[in-house]
Amino acid sequence: MQNLATHADSGMVNPNDVDVPASSSEGGEGSSIGDAGSSSMDSRDASPVAEAPASEPEFARRATAADARTYGCEHYKRRCKLLSPCCGEWFACRFCHDAVKHDEVANGHQMDRHLVQRIQCTGCGTEQAPAANCITCGLTMGQYFCAHCNLFDDDTSKQQFHCDKCGICRVGAPRSSERSRLREPNRRDQDTGLRMCMCRWPSCSRAFCVRAYVPVAGGRENFFHCDTCGACYSNDLKDNHVCVANSMKGQCPVCFDYLFDSREPPQVLKCGHTMHRKCLEDYSQHGGYTCPLCSVSLIDMREAWNSLDLEISNSPMPADYANRLATVLCNDCQQTTDAAFHVIGIKCGECGSYNTRRV
Repeated sequence: MQNLATHADSGMVNPNDVDVPASSSEGGEGSSIGDAGSSSMDSRDASPVAEAPASEPEFARRATAADARTYGCEHYKRRCKLLSPCCGEWFACRFCHDAVKHDEVANGHQMDRHLVQRIQCTGCGTEQAPAANCITCGLTMGQYFCAHCNLFDDDTSKQQFHCDKCGICRVGAPRSSERSRLREPNRRDQDTGLRMCMCRWPSCSRAFCVRAYVPVAGGRENFFHCDTCGACYSNDLKDNHVCVANSMKGQCPVCFDYLFDSREPPQVLKCGHTMHRKCLEDYSQHGGYTCPLCSVSLIDMREAWNSLDLEISNSPMPADYANRLATVLCNDCQQTTDAAFHVIGIKCGECGSYNTRRV
């Protein structure tokens, strides 16, 4: 499976996360959504008074005090609030807005960050058009600023970048935990004794690893936009993945959240379909080894099929069923064949897979 880049505003990083598929990094608004506790304020309450820029020591003290009070939210580290174009209230980010308005979100009440026209500096309270720095006190709203997405974020370790084709910002940096897992020693799975790694990484130790091809470096230069799949993918996936039309512009088959701008890192499967990495981990830990959408095996199952061969040879069917044949469709090679019937499993006569179904 391949990684995707995650949505920055959504927090998306690579497909195989490659994570990009690159994660949606709209400045960070796209990886993990939590309950927002930001309070709202009517825009009419904001009445900033213009003043000359403060001296450096005074400005530093003011910025420090402002940070202690309202330095962003749980989703982003920023020094401004956004005026919601839909309800005219102030919020730290669109996720905070949607959390407060959660009862109305189902009816379409969600903040469109692209339509935001006014922001408020948390240092001096000046209301202004979106910009990297406050026009009054000079405070930097966020080290990363995207004028297209109105995204502000001080956490540049995400290596955010804006993709014109996606229309959003994406997170381009792998997480430290993802890097370390690629360097684990190779060993057999404790439960099955088999080396079954869907990422095919030589040093991977997990039977159901979903962290293949995570780049050590991040940023725009490590991703490309796949026009067919409709998202940013890691360069490791270039000419190395199955394209599925608009595969990222659909729902995760496990949690049903929209994948394209989700803040949870997505994963490109062997078949080309995508789902959240965490959902895939949970799914595989409960025995799932096939794509929830097309039923293709997600990992190399040859050792598992060999084990079934041995079990079937040691468990002969009763005489009445010994020579019975069954017509099956293989989910892996898509071929229809006649094979020997057995209650344990029916083997595809074309590729030898037991991932079959009777037709």
